[in-house]
Amino acid sequence: MQIIVVSNNPAVWETFSGDIVKVEGGPCDVFKEARNMAHRGYALYSHPVHGNMRLLKNPYRTVIFRKDRNKKDEPSMGSIMFLEDSLLRLQRQEFDLSEESLADYSYIDRDLFEKTLSENS
Repeated sequence: MQIIVVSNNPAVWETFSGDIVKVEGGPCDVFKEARNMAHRGYALYSHPVHGNMRLLKNPYRTVIFRKDRNKKDEPSMGSIMFLEDSLLRLQRQEFDLSEESLADYSYIDRDLFEKTLSENS
């Protein structure tokens, strides 16, 4: 199984040594790229939307995908549907871009990413 990460978080870019798609942009841009990945046959590895209302304001997003090497590049319909729904929610969201919050949000996103990988490996 191959793991691929899509992220707009420089802290994730710096610490993850595997396959990564670096997105220059906001959370919606990350989810659009993630949706494109699902169309190319990658399936979500974990739930990419934070349940906490405060964390929904996080401008940093990291989405983890898996790809079974034995499977063809058929679209992952479940992942596509989930990402489309999540993208609609994010497009209505206001993100906290205050300078004093960005470092905290970056840390939180990276920490959630690292914990997800360690819990599922």
